[in-house]
Amino acid sequence: MNARHAHAVLALLGGAALAAPARAACDRHQVGEIPVAMKGLRPMVAAKINGSDAQMVLDTGGTTSLLMPGSDTKFALAQKPSDPRYTFRSSGRTVHVLMTEATDFAFAGATYHNVEFPIPEAGFEAGVDGTFGQDRLGDADVEIDLAHGVVRLFAPQGCETADLAGWKDTQLVSVIDIEPTRASAPRIFGSVSANDVTLRVLFDTGTEHSAMTLAAAKKAGVNPQAAGKAPLGGSLGVGGGVPMATWPARFESFKIGEEEIIGALLRVVDKPNASADMLLGADFFVGHRVFISKSQHKLYFAANQDNVFGREQRP
Repeated sequence: MNARHAHAVLALLGGAALAAPARAACDRHQVGEIPVAMKGLRPMVAAKINGSDAQMVLDTGGTTSLLMPGSDTKFALAQKPSDPRYTFRSSGRTVHVLMTEATDFAFAGATYHNVEFPIPEAGFEAGVDGTFGQDRLGDADVEIDLAHGVVRLFAPQGCETADLAGWKDTQLVSVIDIEPTRASAPRIFGSVSANDVTLRVLFDTGTEHSAMTLAAAKKAGVNPQAAGKAPLGGSLGVGGGVPMATWPARFESFKIGEEEIIGALLRVVDKPNASADMLLGADFFVGHRVFISKSQHKLYFAANQDNVFGREQRP
């Protein structure tokens, strides 16, 4: 989805104020609210496509929203000419797509017209109609509160140095820097450390369980292969993909911001050529309230439960 569609999300939700002059006092300026229902560790967004109900996984790790194979028939979508070379990478494989267009796409009380959706040739699980990716969130700052079933969108004004989370009912709020985003690269990357080794992390609600690559685990001094245990099968993301060797592994220390997790139990996957050393998935988001500030290039978060990654937590 192009930048025009991304900006349209804010405009239709009243978020045109992104371009407004800064004010003397910080105004967080909420521009929208999206209900989210948890299905296990899948955060689901209810939508309508050409008048029919659709269940889509909130996928902050996805650049573009996708629909499942067969959706062109299910939702009476118009097919669009597409370049056969148009592909994307999913769980270690190259996937070809069919380009389609919905006359109407509605969610959170707003309706959009003539919306493009790629449909991959394979993948997706039962009960999922597609993914709700970064192209639907646009340039907005995003608060993700899965424990309370809501995602909120903001277009801050005059808040360059302010505390954008503004959570008065939370004792400890951590803040980390994230990499700047743009329309062509909207995904959220930051840094964490495992056993005092710095790793690049992708914040990905579309992945149920947080996972570290085998190469990154070895860099942090943990080699599950050396234990002699046979790997489990598995894949990452809602789109499925080729099975990957997967091991459970404990890390003496896992740190993100001011939060340190002692004895974090994480999945390690043999995924070469990954864009990040680690995915922080829906299990992290369920255990934390998160505010992603694209405007400040920062991510605020606060733990809302005592057992994240099967560990003891200390501030």
